Amino acid sequence: MIIVATDGYIVSCIGPYMADFYNNDASITRHILLNNEEKILDWLCQNDCMIVDRGFRDALDLIKSFGYQVFMPSFLPRVQRQYTSLEGNNNRLITVLRWVIEAVNGRIKQWKIFNQIFPNSSLKNIHAYVSIVCALINRFRSPFVQDISN
Repeated sequence: MIIVATDGYIVSCIGPYMADFYNNDASITRHILLNNEEKILDWLCQNDCMIVDRGFRDALDLIKSFGYQVFMPSFLPRVQRQYTSLEGNNNRLITVLRWVIEAVNGRIKQWKIFNQIFPNSSLKNIHAYVSIVCALINRFRSPFVQDISN
């Protein structure tokens, strides 16, 4: 799991977590918070904001119980044909903020090693490879958002 600041700076990469029914975004987040992986609770502060997608919906209560604010696009109820203006605007705002995360994932996939099928023989080193690539991106690529004064 990659933790990204709003300007595109890669704060941390935690894992790897193998993809299966039990390892989804919500269960990985639960594991990270409950086990204080990489001492995450020491560098997150009360009322910090987390922008997540709908894959984290099963972990929202846990995240909030740690005192963090969580923003996730809302679901459209079955009886409703469209969002209200407020719901639509909130969803658009969250989506605008989330594009940075997807852009960082795109930057990682620009590296040849992650842009193709990863060999099983190298899986034992995948965390080191991802960490190195993330460090290189942080050092040599410019942030997505240059001016945060607004």
